Amino acid sequence: MRSLFTILLAAALAIPTPRAQAQNTSDLTLKGRTVNDKGAVVDYATVSVSSVQDSTKTYGTVGDDKGAFEVRLPRGDYRLKISFMGYENLERQIELNSDTDLGDLTMHPSAVTLDEVVVTGNIITREADRFIVNQANTPLAIGRDGKEIMSLAPGVWISEKGEISVNGRKGTRVMVNDRMLRETGEDLLAYLQNLKAEDILKIEVIPYAGAEYDADMTSGIIKITLKKQRNDGMEGSATMRYGHSLVNDMTWYLQPAVNLKYRNNKLSLYTDFSLNRNKSGNTVSGINQFHTGDQVTQTSGGKLYNLGSYKTLRVGGVYDIDDRQSVGLEVNYTHSPSTGNNRNDLTMQSGDEVTDVQSLYLSDNLNYRISVSGNYILNLDTLGSTFKLLLDYNRRNGDDHSDYHSLYSGFRNLDSTYRSDIITLNNIYSATADFDIALSKVSKLTTGIKYTNNGMDNSTLYEYLKNESWHEIGALTNLNKYNENISALYAKFSTRFKNNFALSLGLRGEYTYAVPSTSSTVITDKQNYFGLFPNANLSMPLNKKQSQMLILGYSRKIQRPWFWALNPFRRPLSEYSYIEGNPRLTPAYTNEVNLTWVFAHKYSLSFGTQLTKDNIQQILVTDPTNPDAIVYRFENMPHMNLWFVNLSVPAQITKWWQMTFNATGINFRSKLSGQPITIQNSIMGNMDNTFTIHKEKKWYVDLGGNYQSPIAVGNIRMGHYYTINGGLKHTFAKDRMTMSIYVNDIFNSGTVRVTGTDPSVTNVSVMQGSFRRLGISLRYNFKAGKKIKVKNVQSGAGDEQSRLSGGASAPGGGN
Repeated sequence: MRSLFTILLAAALAIPTPRAQAQNTSDLTLKGRTVNDKGAVVDYATVSVSSVQDSTKTYGTVGDDKGAFEVRLPRGDYRLKISFMGYENLERQIELNSDTDLGDLTMHPSAVTLDEVVVTGNIITREADRFIVNQANTPLAIGRDGKEIMSLAPGVWISEKGEISVNGRKGTRVMVNDRMLRETGEDLLAYLQNLKAEDILKIEVIPYAGAEYDADMTSGIIKITLKKQRNDGMEGSATMRYGHSLVNDMTWYLQPAVNLKYRNNKLSLYTDFSLNRNKSGNTVSGINQFHTGDQVTQTSGGKLYNLGSYKTLRVGGVYDIDDRQSVGLEVNYTHSPSTGNNRNDLTMQSGDEVTDVQSLYLSDNLNYRISVSGNYILNLDTLGSTFKLLLDYNRRNGDDHSDYHSLYSGFRNLDSTYRSDIITLNNIYSATADFDIALSKVSKLTTGIKYTNNGMDNSTLYEYLKNESWHEIGALTNLNKYNENISALYAKFSTRFKNNFALSLGLRGEYTYAVPSTSSTVITDKQNYFGLFPNANLSMPLNKKQSQMLILGYSRKIQRPWFWALNPFRRPLSEYSYIEGNPRLTPAYTNEVNLTWVFAHKYSLSFGTQLTKDNIQQILVTDPTNPDAIVYRFENMPHMNLWFVNLSVPAQITKWWQMTFNATGINFRSKLSGQPITIQNSIMGNMDNTFTIHKEKKWYVDLGGNYQSPIAVGNIRMGHYYTINGGLKHTFAKDRMTMSIYVNDIFNSGTVRVTGTDPSVTNVSVMQGSFRRLGISLRYNFKAGKKIKVKNVQSGAGDEQSRLSGGASAPGGGN
């Protein structure tokens, strides 16, 4: 891998550029300030300047929070274009012979379609179907990574394991420059942490994905748009992050990363490489109280740690055939080997009978993934009509080997030694053809078709040691296959009326045919079904300035079982607890209605309900073959209803104090077969404060935190959880260097209590997986020649990618 990256880096550096690589000192300055027709600042507008003589030479920047912008240009004639969501584009011819200040440039509000911005404001604004975080060039972005800045968006919650939820619903997908990320869980977390917040122009939170997206995107989409860059040459950055626990040796990480972008005429090339070497661990103690049989009590405690090395390489390119057509190709490779060590001591008591069990579990996991995405894009007219053909292939190989050894003493005296080898191969193919047809300046029709084939091959082998030879454990050993075909047809119409009311209507039809098979005794059934998935949005301004508005939405979605959860395996967690798949899982269907009130342009209050039938949830039960063991298994719940309210408040308290605050309240009502309805109220929220110590020298202090109250779904309840974080950041060397020093979980509060209840057993576990941690990061930005606008390959592979590993969470993590 190292040699491959070295070759690619050397090749990129060797590409000749048509211009000198240093900034031309004879370049002139063009600057100005954007305001609206009321004289108010239009902040963070996008400024594009293209040469009249050579339209391929385009320069650009983004205005600051006061609307001011500045661009360095060679002498010549240019076309200036300034754009911002909710305003008409401002265009004019510029003859640049000397440094020029254009003064105040007035932008006028526009009649826009539903997919464009309706409300403009400060950092956080609201469209009819999404929130937009315009954090470019703000102190919020300095020294942060993509995960940190994304967690400031309204209703967004990101766990330490990389699970993303919006308004309390997990399963949110992430797109970067219109490319759907394939990474999930900790892989996604590593990707976001290697993304510079300073490179992000805006973040769009779409809580309810429309008909153009896969119907199983039940929790919406977060779209990240990177800043536009200038022509000719190369630029990039190198980053190093290091962190270590301040209370023990169970957690540390070392994360170097580098990215390069290059453009020459019609060809754009880009490559990213990152390495994440880390140690993660947790401590756990628990008690199982069985209510039937011998009334057994099990008390346990232990430590688990994992050593990982996550490497990723991305290489891509886009070629502009002409002004209307382009083709692109992108290849992603990840390699993530890891080793685990789990030590556990358990005491089992039944009356006067006491048995002690000392267990050691060692794991060796080897996983890699390769994906290839290609596209062809054709611009059909000047109104924005396009045709897109997207092709994707994704392959994932996993080889998980574990060795188990337990020593019994006391009432029972024996030695238990066994091992497992689980090999899984996933292949996913998808093809999408998409038409965006601009019917007029205010109306648009989106239509398309998509086909996806998902395949899984899995072999699970368990063996125990007896008389110095290995013997197969038939109850745990099996072969499994799963082949799924999904065909989709969709259409979406959006328009805007004269009274500024905006309407969007969409309909998606999906046909699914799946054939699961297994060598185990569990009977598996074919799945053959068709579903219609409508969605609608209506935005209603409450005043002429549109500073207040109501937005009403409806959608129907499907939740297909994760491939991992369909596998009828049984994996030991300890001598008396297991995690188990279920090949009989069926899809869950959800109807959702939501209402959002936007006031003072930027504040929002959202209400909604989500009604789900056959929700897929991890629950706790006793083992029917061993009454002294518990099993965490995925099941379909007959009903799960969720009500939520979300408040988002971005505020500039003073000139030196910037704050964002998000809070979500949730009411869960869930029901398991044969059990009463479970009702649970929960609150989650986060706050971040950035204090400017010295604006000119660019010193800043961050102080923030998050909180989640107890939450229960099914028969598993998770206790409250909170963290407080603080840091100091500084930008210097003409903004090329950024240094951050921070402490996460200042009060070492990352302890969670999890309770599972079943008529025959009660399980209580106390886990600490987050520890007070000191971290430091250093980032260097470099460029050779003039900045370029690097296009990225779009991908059509949607939510089916998350199902490769979406269910592989720890027990109790299953909403």
